[in-house]
Amino acid sequence: MSVSLVTQHVALADFVFRTTDLLRLDSVPDNIGFTIVDIKIYESVNAKDYRISDTSMKHNSLMNAFSGYDFDDYCLAVAFTNREMG
Repeated sequence: MSVSLVTQHVALADFVFRTTDLLRLDSVPDNIGFTIVDIKIYESVNAKDYRISDTSMKHNSLMNAFSGYDFDDYCLAVAFTNREMG
């Protein structure tokens, strides 16, 4: 279920970006989009290498911990969580 929801969100973002003129502002879409290459799902807060297990983390701490993962092979990383970010 989680993978299906993530795929739907990324597909919508891909559609929006591919049909939007972001660079040249010439009213022609730039065809910039997203493709899912890898998905990592932690099934437990006790999983090895799960850096955001502390559910009391505020949004800044959570994003700092998430950015500590190695994303060198990717141009974009997205964290889907079930947490309040207020």
